[in-house]
Amino acid sequence: MFVYFLLEDMSSEALIDILMENVSLRYPGVSYKCRSFKGLGGFTQKNTVKETRTGKLLNDLSTYLRGFNNSLKYLPDSAVFIVLDNDDNDPAVFRAGLEEVAKDNHITIDSTYMEVGQKKSEWAKQIGRYMEPERNISPSFQSFWKELTKRAVS
Repeated sequence: MFVYFLLEDMSSEALIDILMENVSLRYPGVSYKCRSFKGLGGFTQKNTVKETRTGKLLNDLSTYLRGFNNSLKYLPDSAVFIVLDNDDNDPAVFRAGLEEVAKDNHITIDSTYMEVGQKKSEWAKQIGRYMEPERNISPSFQSFWKELTKRAVS
């Protein structure tokens, strides 16, 4: 299995690296790659070059998903995870916006959106290496972990 992570910022990458070490030990066939952005940004209106070449996750999302849709469709055991903080938005409305981006761009590959919460940098630096993912009680983290391991075992 191959997972490509689109991450809001560098602190997310530190956490993902630690967690994927754990996943790789449990599921040796899993590999991954990360792409960190320079913040969250916002959904584009017209999807112009000016809107999409910002280095911000949401601004560039359509471009990346279209690229992955073309390249990862040949890797049937692959997925794209969009990992970000979403403390300031209604999760249902925000998820609907992300699903709209996928629909508008005819994305057919396995992709999912995950929130990891505001403390991800702290997790990575202080407790990430010692974390037992199954015992983490954060609902957003459990959702992330469930989606990741579900794909790793299939």
